[in-house]
Parts: sequence; C-alpha cells; structure tokens
Amino acid sequence: MKTKFFRYLLPLGLGLSLFVITLIGLTSITLGSCNIEQCTDPDYPLYCSSAEKCCPGDKPYTDGHGSCYGTLEGCTATGYACEHCWEE
Repeated sequence: MKTKFFRYLLPLGLGLSLFVITLIGLTSITLGSCNIEQCTDPDYPLYCSSAEKCCPGDKPYTDGHGSCYGTLEGCTATGYACEHCWEE
C-alpha cells in the first residue's frame, strides 16, 4: 500500500504544480491585458507605451522622456532610443 502511494505521489505532485502554474499564468494575462482607453483626447490620439503618454497625430515619435516628434530623425537627434506611437 505504501509503495502504491509513493508511486503516484510524484506524477500527482507534478500535475498539480503544472495546473497551479497554468492558472497563475492565465490569471496574470487576463488581469494584465485590460483594454483601457489610454488616449481619450482627440487632439492626442497616439499612445506611446515607453513614455506612457499621448502624442498628437502629427508627432508620432517619442524618445521616452516626455517629448513628441514629427520625424524619426528629429527624435533620434536627442540621442535616446525612439518609439513609434500608435493609435488605439
């Protein structure tokens, strides 16, 4: 009887661990991907995730430090890595 118990203990433990990890992963994906409207002002429709700010439609680039730029060249001239902002 003791041998049967120990023989099934490892597979059941691994299965339970896998189930818990999967449940945690699905919960974090579901809670982390809430579709919240970031940019509600029509004059600033572009969301820049690295700067977590909204930029106007004619300035789709940001350097991640709070400024919006109309061209990629203007953005890269700051010396920082630039991101293209997207409309939600």
